[in-house]
Amino acid sequence: MQSLASFYEDEDLQATIEESARLHRTYEKYFDMILVNNNFEKTFEDLKEALDALSTEAQWVPINWVFSD
Repeated sequence: MQSLASFYEDEDLQATIEESARLHRTYEKYFDMILVNNNFEKTFEDLKEALDALSTEAQWVPINWVFSD
């Protein structure tokens, strides 16, 4: 038998998964990468590589983000 606390944890997890999926669908065009923390060391290395790339590679943004009328 599932405890009441366990039921709410499952419900919270399901709500988090659904909200994450909604955010992904809505904003995926703005994401350059997605990190999933299944392994701390691997996730940390991936994040570090992404930050290094941001500091060394040219970046592009729409001109209206930089200069307003």
